[in-house]
Amino acid sequence: MGDMGAIDLHNTQPLSWPNTVQLTLSIQNSSEISLLFEQNALPAIEYLDITIQNLNTNLPSDVDISAPNIQLSKDSLRQTAIGSAYLKHLLLRYITLNDVIILIGSLIMPLLEELILINMYDNTLDRFGQFQEICNSTYLPSLKTLHFSLCFPQEIEHAWRMSSFNCNRQWPFDNINSYIDECYMRPLKEREFIPKIVFVIYNCPINLLYRHKQYFHNYGFATHVSAPIRTTQRRFVQWTCDQKYDAEQLNKTLQIVASGQVNELRLTYLNERVSRKKNQSNEAS
Repeated sequence: MGDMGAIDLHNTQPLSWPNTVQLTLSIQNSSEISLLFEQNALPAIEYLDITIQNLNTNLPSDVDISAPNIQLSKDSLRQTAIGSAYLKHLLLRYITLNDVIILIGSLIMPLLEELILINMYDNTLDRFGQFQEICNSTYLPSLKTLHFSLCFPQEIEHAWRMSSFNCNRQWPFDNINSYIDECYMRPLKEREFIPKIVFVIYNCPINLLYRHKQYFHNYGFATHVSAPIRTTQRRFVQWTCDQKYDAEQLNKTLQIVASGQVNELRLTYLNERVSRKKNQSNEAS
């Protein structure tokens, strides 16, 4: 089974895709992941790629980002763990760190070889130890490849520099690096987007993460990569900015984000205009 657009899984009951081996899916909330494993809905799944669309990360630093309304259920996942028995590749985009811990800690994935976690979110470093534990051989005995990026409020940077995790080279914290990035959030009940600075921790090399990332903001991220991001799969890319750039900067950024196979490239200037280009295969010159 190939790519699917964003759907409401709650309106597709009962969910049953018994012959699906590969699935790329956009869902509204992380809690809907449990529906993919209920009653063994995906018994043959080997390659699963999930993007969460409605994760609200615009929370103050003193508010728990893993609030119950966006949290996975441990009980429902543990009751249906057989649904992940053949999973070999799992990619999750835009999910809380707490939900990742619940997901991996609850499912049985003995054959999982590759785990890619793009833009996990949290507001503290308190769950780092749990994240390290679930990535070991006890939970994931066949894991060979792990790529991840973790996004925190900017003020977490100082705590990270002072923490023991920053010096820890045990799995999965080898080849760790960090940078400051920009993103845009829309507060609840608000129409306008507001800029937000985030502190990102990731394992190198960064190009391997960016090849799976969908959303980019302003120009700063282009300074972190040394070459255009090339992918073999067609993907959606959105670049949002509220700053104006000269032609050289614009060209460099487009070369970075739109190299390889791009199904849709959307360039948005906040409060000015929107340029959208669909169904193009973009190769950097």
